[in-house]
Amino acid sequence: IPISKYEPSRARCTWATLVGISLLVLGLGRSMAQVPQYSQPAPGAQQEEGGGEQTAAGQGHLRFSGAPFSEPDRLFLNRNAWQGYLNYGADPYETYTVSTRSFEIYDRLGHRLLRGYPLATWEESRSAQLDAQQSSVVRAQQFWQWFDSVVVLQDSYNGWDLAVMSGDKLRTTLTPLTLSQPRWDGIRLDGESGRNGFTVLLSRGQDRRFSAFQARNEINPVLSYGGRWHSRIAQVLTAGLTFFNQHEADLRSSRGNMLRGTVPVGMEVPATVLVRVQDDSPEDPIPAQVYGLQVYLEVVRPDGTRALLTSDPDPAPGSQRDPSLQPAISGRRVGDHYEAQGAVESVDYAFTLPAGVAVEKAHFAAQVAGDYLIGARQTHQFFNEDAKIPAWEERQWPARPITKLHNLDGRPDFPIDFKPTEAKSFYTLVRSRGVGRAGAPREISFDYGFPVGQTLLGTDFKIEAEGLTARGELVYNWQNYQFPFNSDSLKMAGSYFDRDAIGGYLTAVKNLGPRLRHTEVGLEVFRLDPDYGGGYESRRGGAVLSTDVGGDFEVAGTKRNYAGFTQEFELVADNDDGDDWADDDPAEEGDFQPFQPQVYSGAKAHSGVYPGLDADGDNTPDTDRNRNGVADWNEPFLLYGSDPPDFAYGIDFNNNGVADFRENDAEPDYPYRRDSRGFHGFASIPEPFPLARRLSAGYFSMRQLAGPGKAKGMYARLQHRSVHRGVEIEFDDDVKQVRDSIRDDVYIFDITATGTNSGSILEPPPADPLTMRKSLVNTAMLQVLLSPVPKLHLRGQLLQLANSQAHLDLPDGTQQEGTVLNSLIAIGRADYTVKWHKFEVWGGVKALAREGDGNSASAPDQSLRFFAPILRVSYPFMANVSFQCGMSGFRFLPMRYVDNNSDINSYKQRNTILLINSTTGDYLGYTLSTSIGAQWQKRSYDQADLLLDSDSFGFFVETFAGF
Repeated sequence: IPISKYEPSRARCTWATLVGISLLVLGLGRSMAQVPQYSQPAPGAQQEEGGGEQTAAGQGHLRFSGAPFSEPDRLFLNRNAWQGYLNYGADPYETYTVSTRSFEIYDRLGHRLLRGYPLATWEESRSAQLDAQQSSVVRAQQFWQWFDSVVVLQDSYNGWDLAVMSGDKLRTTLTPLTLSQPRWDGIRLDGESGRNGFTVLLSRGQDRRFSAFQARNEINPVLSYGGRWHSRIAQVLTAGLTFFNQHEADLRSSRGNMLRGTVPVGMEVPATVLVRVQDDSPEDPIPAQVYGLQVYLEVVRPDGTRALLTSDPDPAPGSQRDPSLQPAISGRRVGDHYEAQGAVESVDYAFTLPAGVAVEKAHFAAQVAGDYLIGARQTHQFFNEDAKIPAWEERQWPARPITKLHNLDGRPDFPIDFKPTEAKSFYTLVRSRGVGRAGAPREISFDYGFPVGQTLLGTDFKIEAEGLTARGELVYNWQNYQFPFNSDSLKMAGSYFDRDAIGGYLTAVKNLGPRLRHTEVGLEVFRLDPDYGGGYESRRGGAVLSTDVGGDFEVAGTKRNYAGFTQEFELVADNDDGDDWADDDPAEEGDFQPFQPQVYSGAKAHSGVYPGLDADGDNTPDTDRNRNGVADWNEPFLLYGSDPPDFAYGIDFNNNGVADFRENDAEPDYPYRRDSRGFHGFASIPEPFPLARRLSAGYFSMRQLAGPGKAKGMYARLQHRSVHRGVEIEFDDDVKQVRDSIRDDVYIFDITATGTNSGSILEPPPADPLTMRKSLVNTAMLQVLLSPVPKLHLRGQLLQLANSQAHLDLPDGTQQEGTVLNSLIAIGRADYTVKWHKFEVWGGVKALAREGDGNSASAPDQSLRFFAPILRVSYPFMANVSFQCGMSGFRFLPMRYVDNNSDINSYKQRNTILLINSTTGDYLGYTLSTSIGAQWQKRSYDQADLLLDSDSFGFFVETFAGF
């Protein structure tokens, strides 16, 4: 049966089935737990009757001679018999595995498991019987306090290595196009053998959403489950299959389903539906044009008769025009149609649905042209039975965001509701392809409903053969929607409809062998539909689900009033720095925190650094190694080995002026951007001629499917690295002819920022300046390192970028001027070390210059000069104690910064530090380091400023502990 036509039947999940599944899971857990049995009776107690009989597996088997938990017969009246004399001098203290508050644990068939505590229980059931469905998670304090919210059971069986994990914040990835989360809440089962492996995942909701994997009952739980199986089919081929589903259920409904979700029970027929048409690409001149919009409703009248009502003045056979469905239209009229252009204008069609009838389906037909985006919202009645005075209330979909309550860690700048910046948001249903075509209208049609779930079905492969490496993945995204009406009393519900999307990619590299100088040829092909992974409105690949009974849950045993929530349940995180926290989580302290250094970059269980700024992987930024919130390139002594992030060479494949390895975007971490398709082919020759390490050339072409952007270009790349007589030379040069109008917005690194490394949905990245709409671009880097005499090191680096723009008339009526944007960076360093007895003297000098023509947002117009001499002296006068002195800038040769564009920023500076440092080798397992000293600093600006000029003296005492 084609999957698009598949209609799943109602779930008939009985208690017997649930118990059977529970026993299977518990059985696996028991076999893998390997928990020592509690073999000795407690003091003063006797062995429970029948408890001494052991099965082959070592489990106590209970005889049902009485109630399972009844007290056994006693032989003596005295319950507290003397246990004898105990001398702790002869018998050392013994740690007990359980406390006196522990008790015997039995499974649901009466088998003794162990003595201890229940940690976590999760129950799910679906039934056609009213109020028989359940979604409950109970977790004890021991789960959080003793096990740090994670329990792992491991075992091996018949060649399989197995692991079961239950807990919070589990790093979890299935495939790049399906699921990737640094902090997954739920249950995970993994198995691996020599040729096969699998992962099974199960979760309820998402952290800090209206449905969550927490200790509470749910009314509208969101279940997410699935997994992946992979097999090594041949020596060089590994293939995988992935299934993942997420859907919303309603425990008060009789329509339980474990595959496709449902709108909440008690959902009344919408009172009004507002359809809005907007310009899909506001930056382009093509507007959205609307010539007409009609609605078709499949209704059931109170007498049971069915009808097809429409607002169309010329109804088709089988339909009946209802004058009450005539919409109220607002917008800018142009001749025989309406238009919406830019980000502000819209054309609105407000439909009032008939009262007193049950509506099962709503279908729209529109006559449109140009570049259009069609969205919808509704109002409906909801009976709030938990209000102080139960009453009918008007609700909206999408629900209004409540940023003061629905946020992460209590921070309103990190909201989790749908489109939190819009008080009346719309859910996008249809978008035009590209920029569309203005002129004659065309007929389009679409159904109306709520998202209730989605399924991802994928296959992937990997080939690793001699001379060939290939990888690919193809995923079918089946999205489920339902018209918002559900009544158990009428035994009626809105009809379902489905949409689908495709995501896939293929990459391959082939070595042509020695006859062709080991030339490598490569190809990549990709496509991700604009609505892939949860629809157009999905930010992180998850379904956008809604409930009218989200509420604020129970507080101190009192249930607060219900509230409507519309929230995305994310599947693919934005985690560009690859740490344990998503970039849009307030706990991600990946940027500089000058006012809170104690909660930044690794402290307080937080981690992460700005993408591309941790080459050594130690979770400390290479540009702020002392973590004081001041850039190292501005520190008096650390500046010698540190440069600003944009003073580094890197490939810029997406042509936005930022090296790709340092990009921090606001997109989910799919391997390619959604709403894009394209291909890339290249050839690479190792050592094509003397002094060249590699020569590469390639061509790429991509375009957006719903958006207006296109990109294509050809490039050549030369790489050279050599070492000769102590001189190391590296030279890289990239030249490309490119036309790129696809916006790739990224955050620009700012040392003074006090927020997280990517802000939140309220702080989007700055717009891509699109400086390469049509350009010939050359990027070159030259670096020379040499040591002409021992202990003298010299290093010079040049980085040049030339963007030769062609004259181009832009769609918005402006022009790209035919000019050349240049940027030149020069960095020089020299240092020398002298040792005499115990004295060590290190001297260094650094010079830096930059000239820039504003070729990108990360390199605006600049003309900078910087010079700094540094001297350090150390003398160890005891085994673990040393005297140290340092100077950065001298009286007649100060540290100097010159900003030729703004004299107010230019200054001279001198710094002197004297200190005594003591380091102990071992103190209770720690290494301690203490410094006592004094420091002097003087900075004077070229334009004297009493607020900025400084001349200070101070002393300090610092103690550090480590390993």
